[in-house]
Amino acid sequence: GGPCCPPPPPPPLVLPQGSGVWRAAKDAGFALGACPNGTVLDIGVNDGSDLDFFVQRGYCVLGVEANVALANKLQKRYRHIPSQVAVLNVGLDEVPGEMTFWMTRSLVHSSFERQKALTHDKMAKPQNVTVVRCEDLWSLIQGHRLVYLRVDIEERHFLCVEGLARIPRRLLPPYMSWEMHEFARSAPFPVLDAFLLTVGQRLGYGEAKVVSNLMQAGKGAGVAGGRSSGGQMPDELRDVFTNNERWRTVPDVLKRGLGEPRKGMPGGHKGDWWDFHVRLGGGKGTADTGREAQGASWKQKKQEPARAKDAGLKREGEEPGNTWGQRKETKLQSGARAVNWGQRQKAPRQQQQDRATDPAGEKGRGSKAAKVEGGEKWNQQQQDRKGVRGGAREARVPASSSGGKSTHASGTRPGAGASGRAREHAGNPVVQEAMERKHRGREAPGRGG
Repeated sequence: GGPCCPPPPPPPLVLPQGSGVWRAAKDAGFALGACPNGTVLDIGVNDGSDLDFFVQRGYCVLGVEANVALANKLQKRYRHIPSQVAVLNVGLDEVPGEMTFWMTRSLVHSSFERQKALTHDKMAKPQNVTVVRCEDLWSLIQGHRLVYLRVDIEERHFLCVEGLARIPRRLLPPYMSWEMHEFARSAPFPVLDAFLLTVGQRLGYGEAKVVSNLMQAGKGAGVAGGRSSGGQMPDELRDVFTNNERWRTVPDVLKRGLGEPRKGMPGGHKGDWWDFHVRLGGGKGTADTGREAQGASWKQKKQEPARAKDAGLKREGEEPGNTWGQRKETKLQSGARAVNWGQRQKAPRQQQQDRATDPAGEKGRGSKAAKVEGGEKWNQQQQDRKGVRGGAREARVPASSSGGKSTHASGTRPGAGASGRAREHAGNPVVQEAMERKHRGREAPGRGG
């Protein structure tokens, strides 16, 4: 929804009575709704230039401005869309209460830091302003989808970056940005900003950009007063070190250093200043190396062919459906072919050795088929021998009671009186020959009578 299509008003606001946030929301006539595109928390709206951009993009905006003159001006500008824009006149501190705000004639240089305000205006005037903790502002946007936290409050940006640690992870915005610190907490640049990058990384903000405020996006020439960090969302901004829109990992940003913007380094103009943008993620931004600059990491490229095969995708030179099971079967078949080839290569040499050690060829029956065939022949021979012995016993005629000698049946040839088992083997030439040999031995001279 934009100015023409404001979102519906939210339910009545429920806040602790007497809190600084409650009083500021009540004074501003707070009625912020939930926009389909999400909500932006703009802390330090200043003259409202970035606020205008967010409204045009269809975001709901909760703005915070400590300068009472600027806050009143913006409240009047957007009073026709109270459900899309709300501007609170409060400042931020680690402890709720009141603080002295130093107002300069230029308005944009006003600050809670007296020394910084006097640097730009020797006649800066003090004014008491209600201050709240940054995390207290989340009570105003319960139920909203917060998409971006923009912090631009002179030398006090660390209050919100550190305050995110006291907010449930599920309520953290996917994008956050803050302006560089030069002397906050008595730490020169870039000590505090390097620390805040590590704080953000522990919260899940693993990707970052360093953005110049005097360099126009995509151009090499600096434009004094230009603001490449305004009028664009974080994904659209260019990193001053890489001159592209890709995100870098926080470790890579720290390894390469944060430069010296006031001295125009790297490649800028003297008097420049940085904005730091971070994004929720697992630190998978590019490290600006040759492999990663081509759009995918080396590991992803290496895994891609295997994934395509497992998914059964058709590639050049392959048929679809080349699944893991089919590849395994093919591999087994290839292994079997290799084994057979090895056996064929080994066979001639083995045969030569067998002939030298075993001329009869008994050891040559080492294969499975030869063993099976030899076993069958052995079993047949054993059965034949048993049949011969049994048939010979049954072919004998019982001895007569007179004379005490065994005789064959009258006038018949040996074996004529064989039992059914002997007749059963009569058709077997091996058995028949054995039986005849046995009977011929009995009829030899000196055996009859």
